[in-house]
Amino acid sequence: MSEAFGFGEAGAMLSDKEKLILHFVAFISSPEFSDDRMKKIMYDVIRSRCRSMAPEDVMDIVEEINEELLAGKIMFEQHVSDLKWRNDRRTTKKNTNWTDMR
Repeated sequence: MSEAFGFGEAGAMLSDKEKLILHFVAFISSPEFSDDRMKKIMYDVIRSRCRSMAPEDVMDIVEEINEELLAGKIMFEQHVSDLKWRNDRRTTKKNTNWTDMR
């Protein structure tokens, strides 16, 4: 199947750790991820595609990915908030005649 896309040996170039990250991120991007059956399928795929990894290593990497996603989300939200604040300040009409201050 990979030959049809011109990748040939691309699957052989990925380490089991990289495969784990790829499959985990693909699954958590799925809208059905919260379904318990999907979680079981995800772990089955990871177990069959990342055979050389110990289960505790898999869980450590999954935990690190989750922490990084959370930190990235917080940073992204802060950047968006900063941009909105800057744009609001630029578009807010400024009082320049000060007549209301007399």
